[in-house]
Amino acid sequence: MHHENTRYSLLLVTILVATGYLSQPVFAETGEKASKASTRTLLTVPYQDREHLLHVMRNNLANMGKLINAMADDDFKTVEKIALKMSLNEKKAKGLTRRGNPAFTAMGVQFHGLDALALKDAAESKDRKRTLRAMSKMVSTCVACHATFRVMEWPNNKFYTQPKSTPLLLPQGVVIHSN
Repeated sequence: MHHENTRYSLLLVTILVATGYLSQPVFAETGEKASKASTRTLLTVPYQDREHLLHVMRNNLANMGKLINAMADDDFKTVEKIALKMSLNEKKAKGLTRRGNPAFTAMGVQFHGLDALALKDAAESKDRKRTLRAMSKMVSTCVACHATFRVMEWPNNKFYTQPKSTPLLLPQGVVIHSN
């Protein structure tokens, strides 16, 4: 059973890393990357609102990590609690509609209104496979949204200036490998 938990955890972590990659701003776009990025719809929101939206999405990603940890321990009560926390509430609904894009609102409703509650229901059933499938559906919604929308224009954004690079500090024993 431990091997199966590890396999599911690794699969979900891989999916979450890919989702995080898709949420990164695009710096220098050329060739194939440029055409791919240009198909994503820019949500034109004020800078402060963009930062808040990115903060919310990072919290969603952190919660997905907590869900994976809970599932690794078959802690369905924690999964229920986190799923409920991620579900649609009044504040989230206002935030989704404030973006002014019906498709974005629909994806947010899918994630917070449908997927989160489906996960909560699956966790209540204590059915491991059903719960993992519900988590996978949530991640798929994240990936679809990040593949469809972007919230930052780089590098010539009128509302945001590109920060200076910071030094790369690696923990002891961590090295960068060339591929």
